[in-house]
Amino acid sequence: MILNYLAKSKRVLECINDNVKRISKSNQNFNMYTIASDYQKNNRMIFVVLPTLFDAQTYYDGLLNLVCEDDVLFYPVDEMVAASLLIASNEFKFERISTIISMLEDKPRIVVTNVNGVLRGILPFKKWRENIIKLEVGKNYDLHEIKRKLVEFGYKNVSVVSKSGEFSVRGSIIDYFPINSLDPVRLDFFDDELDTIKTFDVNTQLSKLRIKEAKIFPIVELFYDDEVKNKIVDNLNSLKTELEQADDTLSELILGLPGETYDSFWQGDIGNVYFRHAGRGDGDPAYCLLLSC
Repeated sequence: MILNYLAKSKRVLECINDNVKRISKSNQNFNMYTIASDYQKNNRMIFVVLPTLFDAQTYYDGLLNLVCEDDVLFYPVDEMVAASLLIASNEFKFERISTIISMLEDKPRIVVTNVNGVLRGILPFKKWRENIIKLEVGKNYDLHEIKRKLVEFGYKNVSVVSKSGEFSVRGSIIDYFPINSLDPVRLDFFDDELDTIKTFDVNTQLSKLRIKEAKIFPIVELFYDDEVKNKIVDNLNSLKTELEQADDTLSELILGLPGETYDSFWQGDIGNVYFRHAGRGDGDPAYCLLLSC
């Protein structure tokens, strides 16, 4: 196999024996073969960082031809200004979340991304693991809590599930379509007991395979629990008090009059407060390959 031959090349060995290596004066094919050879030889997590989204897509497609499809992950981040205005591509968002879900398995893989992907902050992996709902046949669950979590996790409530990121409720049956699955999942309850779990055909809505367990992952990149929300609200209220006091002091100094506060600005409950944490959060440092293109 050509990868085995390349793995004996002196230049390739120089590239794959360091934890961080900048490769220059080489072409795309050599770079991709080097990455694939490194992955097969060392069986370690590799992050491939490219200058642009187009370059990242090119390398991702190329690496799919060299290693197993399950071993290559894509973490694309929009480069347009619109991305920061929350109208970025849902397809890219689902791809990123699917990559994070796969990385939670702690299996060595090749992760291809662009520079914006490196700069983008993500929640710690610990937080992702804590928010996975594991379901098993024969166990009891609160249906209302499952429905609440599906909404909190970003799933859209519809009458009939037809695409990833949707869920529906019909009596004691909950259908949902995970983003990391080819088929949606049907949860059939008898009272509070989970009676059956099946996958089903999205077109015919007929059941396909009976399975013993299923998982519900968040399909939003920023999520929070009540403890975090309450902490953020407390911090914002403290900041409000400090701003009011500073405004009073400044008004009195400039005008010699009692200061006005920002009550009208702060009226009402504070909701939908999100936060971001930069970095992976836990685990050993991953191997990173920087490519100059």
